[in-house]
Amino acid sequence: MGKEEPFQSELLAEDILFFPGHANTVALKLEQKAIIIDVGRNIHEARKIRNTVETNFKTTVDTVILTHFHSDHTHSLPLYSDCEIIASRLVEKFLIGAKRKNLKVPKAAFEREYIVEDGSFKVTVKQTGGHTPDSCYVFSPKHKLLMAGDNLRTDFLWGGRQSNPEEWISALQEYITFDVDYIIPGHGKIMTKEEVSAIAQYTIELQDFIRQLLKEGTKENEIVARVNTEKPPRKTPVYIHESTLIKWYKFWKKF
Repeated sequence: MGKEEPFQSELLAEDILFFPGHANTVALKLEQKAIIIDVGRNIHEARKIRNTVETNFKTTVDTVILTHFHSDHTHSLPLYSDCEIIASRLVEKFLIGAKRKNLKVPKAAFEREYIVEDGSFKVTVKQTGGHTPDSCYVFSPKHKLLMAGDNLRTDFLWGGRQSNPEEWISALQEYITFDVDYIIPGHGKIMTKEEVSAIAQYTIELQDFIRQLLKEGTKENEIVARVNTEKPPRKTPVYIHESTLIKWYKFWKKF
């Protein structure tokens, strides 16, 4: 279950609850539905989250949306066995393969995009890839909110061996086209469009720099040092994790 996190909740608006933690959770009140986006790794904390949501929204949670498979976002799924689980088919595949106990497989598994409709509310879930092949965002125009999952963090960009930098950059560029007041990363504080725009620009410049290093014949063991000393300046405190940097170098080396 993992170590229990200090429980925190923030009412961003009468129909938006934000739960910062090891991995962030968001709850939205629609017309009839109450939905939760990502469920965390600790079921004790998840139970407090669900109780808080149902108390504040005065309705039961009936829908859970998953941004990606990683256990710090999905481990507490057994608590929501009575809910409709919405996730991409790739997340569904990973969940089935994990063979976790008491795990409910998504009823609404989609290929690229899924829309939750409830009265005048339309919440879009879209698989973009990036951090992982199954990474999705959740966008609610009426709430003016985007939940980006781990394509965004407020400390570093991390994807390890699963990441795809071109999909990641494309997703970041899509985020900044939305009219939103709240951009929720997978980990860390709520972000502004200006911060996300700066991260998108930084990753594009980093892409160009890595491609330049490849043309120069730079070896893998030199890449981290070169980027650390010569990389484009950052306009945000977010940096790229070394493992991700090496993965991106290998990715572009194939072309």
